[in-house]
Amino acid sequence: MEYVEKIARKIWITRLCRIEASKRLESNDSFTQTLLVYYSAILTALSIWVFFIEKTNQISDSKVSLILLIASIALTIYSTFIVSKAYKERAIKMKYNYIALDSLYKQIKKLEANYKADTINLNQLIDEVDKVDGKYVILLQEAENHNDCDYIKAINSDKNETLTNYCIARYIYYRCEEVAIKLLGFMGPLISIYFYIKW
Repeated sequence: MEYVEKIARKIWITRLCRIEASKRLESNDSFTQTLLVYYSAILTALSIWVFFIEKTNQISDSKVSLILLIASIALTIYSTFIVSKAYKERAIKMKYNYIALDSLYKQIKKLEANYKADTINLNQLIDEVDKVDGKYVILLQEAENHNDCDYIKAINSDKNETLTNYCIARYIYYRCEEVAIKLLGFMGPLISIYFYIKW
């Protein structure tokens, strides 16, 4: 039975990790699309600003044109980068994967119940669990692997897990990193433009 519990636990944890990975990819997709609109709005505002600045000759034409050129190139590179990441498609694939893992977990629990009800013997239980384990390995190959941060978040969300100080520290680190990246994404261009103009 320890073997069966080990396989069931492995499937359960992987399922939780894939759920977290799917959430992360969906969040990345939403965030990057929002940034794309935000950067486009900044570029539009810059274009209007450049038009009025050039009319009043407050800044040299070369400096203004360079700001606009850099912003346009940066937006093009960012757009290409976002398309190549395919966050939405990856999130959907991860979702299908964790749904399939949930089905495997339920199969094992059903086998355990059948064993406890004496409808199957121990050898039959082990054989069936081995088949489920084989399906688990196939499912692992059907989707990309989750990240370390997905594992830490999964462990944090599982009430049956006792969190170590290391896991708690890593969880806090990942949360802070997410906030810092989002703040940098929104504030970075504005700060860069401000210092460039002042310089």
